[in-house]
Amino acid sequence: MKVLIIALPRTGSTTLMKALGSILNLKTVNEPYYEHNPNLQTYPLKEKDSFIEKSMLNHLPSNIKESNIHFFSRYSKEFDKTILLGRRDLDAMTESFMYALNTNGIWTKGWHDTYVIKDSFKLEEFKQHRKKVEKWMSNIKKLSEISSIPITWYEDLYSGNKDLVLNLIKSWKLPLDYNYLKVFIDPVKKYRKSNTLV
Repeated sequence: MKVLIIALPRTGSTTLMKALGSILNLKTVNEPYYEHNPNLQTYPLKEKDSFIEKSMLNHLPSNIKESNIHFFSRYSKEFDKTILLGRRDLDAMTESFMYALNTNGIWTKGWHDTYVIKDSFKLEEFKQHRKKVEKWMSNIKKLSEISSIPITWYEDLYSGNKDLVLNLIKSWKLPLDYNYLKVFIDPVKKYRKSNTLV
């Protein structure tokens, strides 16, 4: 089985990739087209079968010259299952992205550590990053329309609400047991441990 997660930053995509990889016994391939990835690949991937890939919608293979939306629309058809992952709360998404970027840098272990945003942390470039997040959200909605794949929302997946999660499992059409998945997506494991600053 080949599973593809196409995500936006700070939507719990790494956790979901690891969860599905573990439950379905699939090799995980994390952001293979990200320019700072030490295991950077070009299209097509060297992996052929039995893997789950997580890619950010804004990461395009260096040897591809079409738009991200068109590439991922076509690319998703090479997989048995595709999950689109977004986040409704764009302010929280922006803050999380900025905090990780400003405190941990690019492609570091700390990108996935728990954190608290202290009052002293200033979000001076919030508006600039918020516009970027809005564009990402617009693009994943376009991809959803083109590919007829519904968006899985971070707020539902990590809600702790069994009925919401069961509906997601049903929409993914993957052989998943809720009790195994909930170990990974328990809301107490969210990285952020503070309220919003905006």
